Amino acid sequence: MHGNVAEWCSDWNGLYFEGGRDPQGAKSGEIRVLRGGSWISAAVACRSAFCGGGAPDDRGGNIGFRIALQTPSEDPSSEEIKAQQR
Repeated sequence: MHGNVAEWCSDWNGLYFEGGRDPQGAKSGEIRVLRGGSWISAAVACRSAFCGGGAPDDRGGNIGFRIALQTPSEDPSSEEIKAQQR
């Protein structure tokens, strides 16, 4: 999914370990990962695989974040699903 701002990630900028859908980044650092480009970026940066970085307190009209929620388990015995059905 692409937007008009680069997206903050919770990973620290550094070497990525190989992995499936969500490879783990560095354990600590000073620079957080920014993915994708923004309305002001060069074309080469306007893809979700593009990885840049910035200090956690950086602000700007071309930086944003995506809110993601984990859904309850699809298991019908899940306590979360039972609570929702009450």
